[in-house]
Amino acid sequence: MTVTSTVELMSFRTRRFSMMTTRPIGQIRRRPGVVRVLAGTCAFVFICGFGAAVNASAADAQSSPVLQGFTTDLSVSRGQTVHFKIATDATAYSIAIYQLDESGIAGAQPVASLPNPPAPQIQPDCLPNPSTGLVDCSNWSESASWTVPAATIPGIYIALLQRSDINASSQIVFVVQDDATH
Repeated sequence: MTVTSTVELMSFRTRRFSMMTTRPIGQIRRRPGVVRVLAGTCAFVFICGFGAAVNASAADAQSSPVLQGFTTDLSVSRGQTVHFKIATDATAYSIAIYQLDESGIAGAQPVASLPNPPAPQIQPDCLPNPSTGLVDCSNWSESASWTVPAATIPGIYIALLQRSDINASSQIVFVVQDDATH
């Protein structure tokens, strides 16, 4: 059984930025470089916004509980598939995938787009574990997937979820790695 955990990446002003993951918390905490990179990336993205082309559609939209999700793996290798689990009552939404550059800014053009994933995605309630404080959302169904092309540049990526009916958006952060360099 896979347990979905929430890792707090950072706290900024009155907002807390967390990431949902199905990786055991210990695997992430033992890799402080990954947590620092993701925290820094999230801070930059949330504070400074996305690249110019994305600003027009996403900058004013607030991260929304009516459109939220996570990947089943924090990182994937080139050629593997990223599996998204998304909860939304929207009748239509889109997913655009952006690579972040070295300064943490998403490119102006998405590297991939999933314009019409199945909708709505009504998911069951996550299962809380009061003794550990963890929440298990592995009972959610897969909503969409993206097979990472073999030529994809390793790095940090953001899947931007958008629904235009109420101008809501959310982001899912994941890493594409090059197993050949490990």
